[in-house]
Amino acid sequence: MASRQKASPTAGPPETRGRVAQRAKPSSLRLARPDRARELRYLMIEQAAYFRAARRGFEPGHELDDWLAAEMEIKNLVGPGGRPASRAAQRQE
Repeated sequence: MASRQKASPTAGPPETRGRVAQRAKPSSLRLARPDRARELRYLMIEQAAYFRAARRGFEPGHELDDWLAAEMEIKNLVGPGGRPASRAAQRQE
């Protein structure tokens, strides 16, 4: 079992010497999650649009149609807020 070494009170920049490291507050962690969710949603849409284009042989002139259809596909799959859509909502659409 590896043992943890304690940080030296004199290590680090002068303004942080002797201080105990503090964990990030949950509220600050929550702020980062929506950005990550947006990024993941974008990547999912991008990939779905790519596969739509691939299915039709990458014929030019349909890029916007592919993107908009992929957005709807991901919205129906994941839900508008990034949460999985309920089964009832998926059946109605």
